[in-house]
Amino acid sequence: MSRPPERSRRRLLGRSAAALAALALVGCGWHAGLLAPAGAETLGLRFLGNDTRLPGFEVDVTQAIGRAVRDRVSLRTAAPERADLVLEGEVFELRRWAGVRSPENEQLEASVQIGVELRLIERKTGEILATSRRDLRAGYVIDPGFGIANTPGQVTAQNRAISNLAEGLVLDLFRPLNRQVTTGGEDVSVEDGRVSTEVGAPQ
Repeated sequence: MSRPPERSRRRLLGRSAAALAALALVGCGWHAGLLAPAGAETLGLRFLGNDTRLPGFEVDVTQAIGRAVRDRVSLRTAAPERADLVLEGEVFELRRWAGVRSPENEQLEASVQIGVELRLIERKTGEILATSRRDLRAGYVIDPGFGIANTPGQVTAQNRAISNLAEGLVLDLFRPLNRQVTTGGEDVSVEDGRVSTEVGAPQ
């Protein structure tokens, strides 16, 4: 059997290392101690799927979710195939938008929009206990001489959006009242124990 190309092999090794790093972050302890379903003691984090056009983008998002779990949830880490509960999901959107232009038609501002869906699953039964789907848009200034995708502010805005999304997704999934969270965002309403949040991304 022929060996995989070196580039593919390095990519697989990188993904494995990143997944292990995210799980290690989950196991570092807890601070806020959000409530988990009764009887659950361990939590596993599966690598997120990536439906965007940017290969490897799910690595950053998965690691951010690992950090949010570490800071917020009072569960011990375990491999997904052995954990009581499992987190899984997909990055379903990554888009950059042009914004304000100068009178000379130079691009001055832009924004990045990221969408992620995350599910909390009871491993033994396969039941989805909660789902959160969030879509967030962050603006940034384009430095002189740079473009919409390579200006330093773009990286900062993207990292900020990923971190905020991860925090919001984890808070949604482990709210004491909910077991079915639909769309995540800033405006929150609670009805009959169900938390439904809507985000307003500019149209």
